Formats: sequence, structure tokens, C-alpha cells
Amino acid sequence: MAKRNDAVLYERGMGRWSRRLARSFLDFAQTPPRARILDVGCGTGSLMLTAAARFPEAEILGLDVSSAYLAQAAANAAPNTSLHVGDAAALPWDAGAFDACLSQLVFDSLPAPGAALAEMARVARPGGIVAATIWDVVGGMPWLRLFADTAAVVVEPEGEALRTALLRAPLAGPDELADLWSDAGLCGVEQAMLAIRIEFMDFEDCWQTLAVCPGLVSAFIEALPTERRAHLKERVSRAFLAGRPDGPRSFAAAAWAVRGVVG
Repeated sequence: MAKRNDAVLYERGMGRWSRRLARSFLDFAQTPPRARILDVGCGTGSLMLTAAARFPEAEILGLDVSSAYLAQAAANAAPNTSLHVGDAAALPWDAGAFDACLSQLVFDSLPAPGAALAEMARVARPGGIVAATIWDVVGGMPWLRLFADTAAVVVEPEGEALRTALLRAPLAGPDELADLWSDAGLCGVEQAMLAIRIEFMDFEDCWQTLAVCPGLVSAFIEALPTERRAHLKERVSRAFLAGRPDGPRSFAAAAWAVRGVVG
């Protein structure tokens, strides 16, 4: 069996939507156009490369713990970007090294988000921006909730456990991310809900996104015996189609965003 490459699978599944979210996130973060910017948990480079295109005179550094994800980001690297392997909770830069420290779709998966935020605030200069965004998986991802609710009914008890795990995602509730920023002593903390559209060509496109994108859902689908997986897919298809012919579907997708300034 070929070795699984999670970076490639992420790009195939959710990378297209991460890049769309990055545009809205940069609008919210209000990053200066000639800034020195750090992208913490840059993954395959959605935010870093979007920022590089928008701010050609900026210097943008991407950091991630996964060398595989960084290799995927390097395939599309821009002249004003550089990539670094490292831990978000132990950033390898001096205090005040950046004008802005940003993080997209990472904080809800970090083992120590408070430590990572403290590091971002440390390496940002006084008056520098510290901002992050994560998907609102509880109330803002209806296409994912469609799958989770169906799995909870069709695949007992494993489906219920999956739904519970998804909906207990850290920092996914109202004000949780903003409270983390306030507790860290950042000034002028602002919270916003960022909204984009997620489009699928048809049900198979949606199913493949669920099945290949690294995370709890794809691991759950992969672990199911063939017959149970086929049954679940058929029931999810019914919910997706909702009595209409197969074809393109567009879903709203919302993300929490928070921004603060180093005092």
C-alpha cells in the first residue's frame, strides 16, 4: 500500500477552502502591507501564500511542526516567503521580531494553545498584531454537521462518539477564542465571524473531501467495515441531495476570528 501523504490529502480536501478563508482573515487582521509577518502553523501554505500575493513588499515566514506539510507549501513558495520547522509553543525567534503573528485553522488542534499564544505575543513587537481564526464546527459548518448527525444515527455507537468529539472541539464556542486573547493580556481584542461559501461539484466531491482530509472524520470512515461504510455513504448521500438531483451544492461556512495588539 502506498504511504499516506496527509499534506497532499489536505490540499485535495480542504486546501481550496482554506485559501478562500485566508482572504477574509487577512482583511480582518489588518496586517500592514510592508510588515514582517509570521504564519504559525502554516501547514500547506494557504495563509502564507495568500499574504505573499497580497503584500509583495512584506516578508512572510511560515512555521509548522510537519516537514511534510512544509514540503507541500514549498512547492508553491513565493519570493517573499520562507519556511521553518518548529513548535508553536517554542518559537525560535527573538522578542519583538515581527509586526504581525497570524494563525489560521490551528489553535483548536494545538496541545497547548495558551503557550502558543504567549509565544506569538512575545515575538510580536509592541503594537504588533496577533490574530487567529478557526472553523466554527459547532454551528458554522452545516455540511460537516450533516455528516456527523447522519453518522450518529446510522453507525451506533461509534457515530455518536464521533459527533461528540467533533462538537467538543476546543475554542469552538462563542467568545472562547476571544477570552483566550483577553486572558493573555493582549489589548483591543476584537472578535468576528468570517463567512465563506464551500462548493462541491456533486455528492462524490463532498464524500471524497470527508474521506481523504486528515482528521477525525476520515479516520472514522476508513475504520468502518466495507458494508457499514457503504451504508453510511448512502444515507449521507440522501441528506446531501435532499430529494434533488445530484450536482453542485453550496454551503455556508463560518469561522471564529480574533485579533489583539501587543501592549
